[in-house]
Amino acid sequence: MPIKRLSSGGIIANYQCPAACGHCLYGCSPAAQPGYIDEPMAAKLCGQLRRLGCQGLHIGGGEPFLNIKGLIGLIKAIRGSGISLEYIETNAAWITGDERYLPLLGRLDPGKTYDGQALKEVFGYDVQWQCAQEYGMRFGGRALNLLRKYGERKPITPPSKPCSELQNTGHFHVDYLGRYIPPGCTGMGILLEDLGNELDPASYPVLSRLYKQGLGGLLEHAQELGYVLNPGGYVSKCELCFDIRKYLVSADRRGHPDLTPERFYMQDF
Repeated sequence: MPIKRLSSGGIIANYQCPAACGHCLYGCSPAAQPGYIDEPMAAKLCGQLRRLGCQGLHIGGGEPFLNIKGLIGLIKAIRGSGISLEYIETNAAWITGDERYLPLLGRLDPGKTYDGQALKEVFGYDVQWQCAQEYGMRFGGRALNLLRKYGERKPITPPSKPCSELQNTGHFHVDYLGRYIPPGCTGMGILLEDLGNELDPASYPVLSRLYKQGLGGLLEHAQELGYVLNPGGYVSKCELCFDIRKYLVSADRRGHPDLTPERFYMQDF
């Protein structure tokens, strides 16, 4: 299914970050793939996104503030294209003041370690789940570890119809390497120049199957290459999809160029 139109999304300026947060959808960390968006790529991305109807962009990462000069260049490219800059995501490691967090953190004993139940007893509600909901956290990437810890495993019958997640273009991302990333579906990418066209199965074997045959079609493909379902089940269909993709990267790296960046799958999740 070719992507004909985009509305609002974000540009991933880099994948490196001074933190390695447990909820990071893109698995960013100090050890992530190095690099930062340059001005030619920024101009190319913004021009193509504008032609596809994009009206607003935010800047994310990684940590965009790791390269101030590059960040300024990206801001200029966005504004120069006629697209509205909505906000910039940051882990705020560059902020030296801590007044914002003191009222909440002051209720905790710095000498103790709190699990989920202990936090609930202190605050009177499930602060972990509420924060995830308020922030709009997606349980993909490194956040799958949290879902595996607190979620319930069950057998999953993968649907053999086009993946609805991939058809959503309401909050997309493109990275500094020029790849479109479907909303929430990290670890996969479409070159920006291929948007608007039917995907070539040779270049996009995973995404083509998910678009046309759904997760069931991708599972059949993986089983032909030796993938075995976990008899204990999965906490979500998205975990099953990720587990399949991680297997495909290790089983046949040359055959799945749309599973990218490869280092994303080398992490412990």
